Amino acid sequence: SDETVFGAGWQLCFSQPSPPLLPPLPPLPPSPPLLPPLPPLQPPSFSVSAGDGCNIQGDCVSSLNYPSNYGTFESCTIAIDQAVSVSVGSPFDLETCCDKLLINGVVTISASAVPSSLGEGASIVWTSDETVF
Repeated sequence: SDETVFGAGWQLCFSQPSPPLLPPLPPLPPSPPLLPPLPPLQPPSFSVSAGDGCNIQGDCVSSLNYPSNYGTFESCTIAIDQAVSVSVGSPFDLETCCDKLLINGVVTISASAVPSSLGEGASIVWTSDETVF
């Protein structure tokens, strides 16, 4: 009989890239007090564009059941909506023969292969198979 093999899965977290450092501006003359401005709302940096095989928690996306073993026939596609820095959760454990995490079309089988940043329009595709023979 076939033996199903699972890994602990993967997790990627996204943050806004650090802005370039600019020289300080000269001080402005005093002005009448105003209400402090509201901080700008940050739109989500990513969205799941297909499938239900990913879990979203805050600014992170992961395989289902992470960090425990993921299941069979999971799939999802994540669209990166604005440039982000990427950090990788630990553990990062995939069944390398048969389960695929594609980042911009590149098979990514280890944490060290995950790029440290992704641009707007990047894609992440996750698929897990049924079994290992």
